[in-house]
Amino acid sequence: MDDILKGIHHVEHKERKVSDSEIISTALVSALSFKGNQFHAINYMRTHNMVPAMIGKSGFNKRLHKVATLLMWLFLHIGRLFKYMCAELECIIDSFPLKACDNIRISRSKLLKGEQWWGFNASKQEYFYGVKVQLITTKDGIAVELCFSPGSEHDVNALQKMFMDLPPESTLFGDSAYTAYQLEGRAIQRNRIDRAEDMQEGKQQRSRQTLSEVYKEYHEKTRRNHH
Repeated sequence: MDDILKGIHHVEHKERKVSDSEIISTALVSALSFKGNQFHAINYMRTHNMVPAMIGKSGFNKRLHKVATLLMWLFLHIGRLFKYMCAELECIIDSFPLKACDNIRISRSKLLKGEQWWGFNASKQEYFYGVKVQLITTKDGIAVELCFSPGSEHDVNALQKMFMDLPPESTLFGDSAYTAYQLEGRAIQRNRIDRAEDMQEGKQQRSRQTLSEVYKEYHEKTRRNHH
């Protein structure tokens, strides 16, 4: 991480005892090894002398929020390089909820305010208060693009906010929540995705597809191409 920040000429205060690369690395350790528990990740990095001068949890959260834009920029650019260098032509899009708090604590929430954060999780048949994460992954499950949207926003509307920076003639698989023929037509005209074959095979049947059916269709198409 330190080499990446140096490569993009990232500048920070010289008197800092903990660099931004160490903050980002600790956040990655938290996500990969401690299920997002930053407190355990901070203690791990300090006790194993990886970051001996590691700051406390409060200061760590403040520093992490300051590099949030940098983290998103790094993710999108690394994801773009991965898509084009590895020639990933088949991707999958789906969304999942990210709760800001339990429903019983909504009135006391300080992070978010407003009805636009109310959403419905169809897979669990429950309401939540927070954001939706729109995620595009490769066929191997590697995330290459994401977008945050209010919990009440429909997946199709959130899809239009994404960069959709996919290689030409690539195929994007998604469930019926992403059915938008006008948006799909514009993408095909720009040669960004290849879905003409799917559009000709019955719009009504495709609009009723569940996510499991989409995955099944994807694997069947992959097997046919290999044979």
